[in-house]
Amino acid sequence: GGGGGGGGRSARAVQQATAPRMALAGGGGESEAMSLLRDGIKAVGVGVKGSKPIPADLVEPLTAIITGLSTGELKPEWAAEEDLLRQRAASFLGTLFVKVSLLETDDKLLAAIAALHPDLASQGLVRGGCSSQQLLAAAVGERGSEVLRLLAYKMLDGNRLSTQEAYALGRCIFDKTESPELQVLVF
Repeated sequence: GGGGGGGGRSARAVQQATAPRMALAGGGGESEAMSLLRDGIKAVGVGVKGSKPIPADLVEPLTAIITGLSTGELKPEWAAEEDLLRQRAASFLGTLFVKVSLLETDDKLLAAIAALHPDLASQGLVRGGCSSQQLLAAAVGERGSEVLRLLAYKMLDGNRLSTQEAYALGRCIFDKTESPELQVLVF
């Protein structure tokens, strides 16, 4: 029992109680799109240091899901879970973009994402043919505050945050009025 005085909760318990709710955990009955995004996150997470590419059979369906979310052309069966799909897609794309070594299937997916926003091609760090601004536009569109968007660009470009920026990031991550998909992308 934790009956002792003051601050009895662990840092992990506090983080779990206050962190933005992220729709990453799989569960029974999730849709095919949610399952595909979960599998993409698992593949990229395992390969974050470059050990594994996105499986070739996931590239097309993941591209279709992200394209649908980015263009607003959602399949009818996605409508009920659009917010959760957006969060999971943002998590996937952010993790993929910062992966140490991109492999052929990673590049193929990033190039498809870049094609959604060709006007942003030269803005920011480019990985796999996709700029950081193209990735953010596909992942979150115009959602989120200007402050959090600028911090996300900076982080995706591989830049360090100043102490002041880090505090601002913390405030944005735990702000209940902020865009959940943008929070997930930077968290």
